[in-house]
Parts: sequence; C-alpha cells; structure tokens
Amino acid sequence: MPRYKIKPLTEEQYKEAPEAVRRFMIAATEKIPIPELEIAKTIRDHPQYFELAKPKSHSQKVKRMLNLKQQTERLKLDTIYSLPNKNHMNFDEANEALKQGKKVRLPEWRGYWFMNEEGYVRALTKDGEIVDASANVHYKRIGWEIADGLDFGWALSAIKAGKPVTREGWDGKVMFVFMRPSDSLTADFVINKVKSLPKCVKDFYFSQFSFSEGESKRGNGPAQSEVHFNPYLCMKAADGTIVNGWLASQTDLFAEDWQLFRS
Repeated sequence: MPRYKIKPLTEEQYKEAPEAVRRFMIAATEKIPIPELEIAKTIRDHPQYFELAKPKSHSQKVKRMLNLKQQTERLKLDTIYSLPNKNHMNFDEANEALKQGKKVRLPEWRGYWFMNEEGYVRALTKDGEIVDASANVHYKRIGWEIADGLDFGWALSAIKAGKPVTREGWDGKVMFVFMRPSDSLTADFVINKVKSLPKCVKDFYFSQFSFSEGESKRGNGPAQSEVHFNPYLCMKAADGTIVNGWLASQTDLFAEDWQLFRS
C-alpha cells in the first residue's frame, strides 16, 4: 500500500482528533509497530488527517520525527490516561469541580489542587507544601480526575519533607504521624543527659569511652565521641502521648485517605 503520513497538527487539532488518529501519532513517534490492517482502517476512516509521504533524506526524517515527538510529548499522557476512562475531565470541568469544593489532580500527580476559602486555587505538592497552582501550564491538559484521597506513598514523601500527616478518621482525635530526624549526640550527653535510654545502654557507652583527662585532651574522650540516632516515625496519639517507632498497619499502607495535618 502507498506510504502515508499524518499531516502536521496544532495542539488544538490534536486535542480534537479522533482517538485512533492520536494513538497513530503516538505509535509513530515512539516507533511502536501497528498492524497494516489497523493503519489502513485509520486512513480510510479519517483521510483528512493523512497525506502521501514523499521520499525524504535521512536528516529530514530525523527532523520530522523530532518535531512530531515534541508535538505529542506533553499531550500523550492525556491519551494514555484519559481515553479509556469516562470519569476523567477536561480543564473546564476540573475547574467547576474545584468550585464545588472538590479536590482534583492529573493521573501522574502525587498531590492535588483545591480551592481555599478565599476562592484561590492552591496545590498540595507531593512533599506536603501548599503553593499557588500553575493553571497556565496545565489548562490544555485533559485527563483530570477527582482526588478522593492520597496514598501512603504521598504521606511518606510529606513526612520526609518534615510535614505531619494524618488519616481522615484520625483528625477528630488530633492524631498525626511525623518523623524524628536523624541526630548525633556526644557520648557524654547521651550518658548524662538523655532520659529516654535505660541505664544498661548508658553503661554500654560508658564502657566504650575513656574518661581519663589525658585521653579527653587528645580528642578521643566521650566529649568528642558521638552516638548517631537514625530517623524514625512517631505518632502523636489521641491521649496526648508520643509513640516512638510507629509502624504502619496493613490498613494504613493501603489507605487512600491520607492528608496533611493542620493544627
């Protein structure tokens, strides 16, 4: 059969093109093989998007491929994520959902957008930061979805960034999870000041370091030696206590109702 190529399309034309044509463009860009019968059917059903391909030099072929890839790179996620799912929205529909008090996001996001009480659209990032939403970057995207909740992967990213997180059912009990960061303390401070370690642990560190005045002056006494504490998760429990070394349950790991804790 004759060789055909897709005509150059603007972003608006690409957005309005039939699903088969858009998939054809992505396949051509990514060099994904397409059965000849499927190619023939797409060209037959949508001839206005195709033209006969003229023989080109290698450099022209490379330039054409790069231009096509740049054209579809930013929009191909929309095709992959949104076409099979009727629940996905365009930007205008997502904006209406925001006005109704719902949270929205794109499929590849770990956070979401929301509208605050003043009517401004804000973004909760994967690290738990709340920043201004960049509508001018995403207004042409489709594939928006309602953000019913956030998973434990997002919660862990926010925790690592120093943010406290909670689950939907915990908020009324003022429960949240946070990270105690890593720290290094001198052996002298650990032995004499830290109250959260039992005496047997302090005795161990006491036995590891010399307390002679001469050795301390040479820099290898307890005042110069450090004990490193690795980071760990803590929970502020409902009774006001802090639970050190909190472990997520199976329910916590698979839950999708995690959120940023606001005191």
